Amino acid sequence: MIKRVLYSIPIICILVILTGSSNLLRLDFSGFNGLYIAQQNNQKTINWITSVSDTGVYKISQGNKIITEGTTTYGKVHSVEVENPESSYVLSFGGKRTGMHTIPIRSIKKQEKAIYKNVDSIYVLGDIHGEYDDLVKILKASNIVNDDLHWTAGKAHLVFLGDLFDRGKKVTKLLWFIYKLEQEAEMDGGKVHVVLGNHEIMVMTKDLRYVSVKERGIAVAHKTTYDQLFHPTNSILGNWLKHKTSVMKINSVLFAHGGIMNMETKDLSKFNTQALSYMNDTNIFLDLIADQPNSTKYDPKKWIEMRNFFFNQNNPYWFRGYVRSNEFEKDLDKTLKRFKSDLHVVGHTALSAIATKYNAKLIATDLHRPATEILLMVQNSPSPTNFSIDQAGNKKEL
Repeated sequence: MIKRVLYSIPIICILVILTGSSNLLRLDFSGFNGLYIAQQNNQKTINWITSVSDTGVYKISQGNKIITEGTTTYGKVHSVEVENPESSYVLSFGGKRTGMHTIPIRSIKKQEKAIYKNVDSIYVLGDIHGEYDDLVKILKASNIVNDDLHWTAGKAHLVFLGDLFDRGKKVTKLLWFIYKLEQEAEMDGGKVHVVLGNHEIMVMTKDLRYVSVKERGIAVAHKTTYDQLFHPTNSILGNWLKHKTSVMKINSVLFAHGGIMNMETKDLSKFNTQALSYMNDTNIFLDLIADQPNSTKYDPKKWIEMRNFFFNQNNPYWFRGYVRSNEFEKDLDKTLKRFKSDLHVVGHTALSAIATKYNAKLIATDLHRPATEILLMVQNSPSPTNFSIDQAGNKKEL
């Protein structure tokens, strides 16, 4: 396997010079906080940061076979280029003195399903916005993970209703955690779902207004821009995200980040397939926040079509009407009937606590303080029952 050490540089010097902030000295960029895997053609570039200057160490293996391993030069920021493994593999990375981190990397080429049936227990979290520590607390309190952060929820499904990105300081670490937890859940018969929200779309289309200074620092350290960390084609995390759903249904429960109202297609899978198709057209997708289309690069009509799909305020990524107003019950009833559902669960619009609306036909899960409550939907009782659980493990029926 071809491999090439690209660089190893002192991160703090770059960040302090760029931002003028000595507070960055106290931020943790090590481990999964600063892991960025780029991919292009037959090459992968693995980029990581150690907590102190160290000799970087990496290893790629498949089963008991080591595909490649090596070291980087002494420093805090490390990068190595390797030939793209043909299938899934396990990556170990870190430093000789600072320790190693391990994560299985999957080859993802197929979009997640839109419809699931016969699921006994469903946990749902609204917008997390990079608040990794609160996420860990609520998952432990709900017995979804143990103290070592491994999946313990068996065959349950866990739904993240979008907006994992922006505002918080640990977005990248949070995404790698969910990426890994998803695989553990599947091995145990469970499932982790990520439903795309408006902030996923914003970051991938280069709208970086809400990215924290700490998260921007990761991109600076790796000599790239923040959106490139999640490029829909040229990064591991971006490719993973683009294959997620925008709308989905589990049992008779409909899920979307903002809410489904007057969606043109009656087929959830078709909407998700359309979103993936658009994200694959990076020539236009990555230009959607421009003031106007670039007619020398692509068809302006296609740009308008895609921009309306992702940024229309009444689409599933952005709609707030169900939560902000009490005037949309007829629209909600039409949506539920159209998709043969009894309940719609949404995020996007923050409240002080998880709440029901419209005679319990809608549940809103976004919170002013992210991940301080989680929704549990128990389906296998005589009648479906919904609960909220707080970080102390207290359960309350809704």
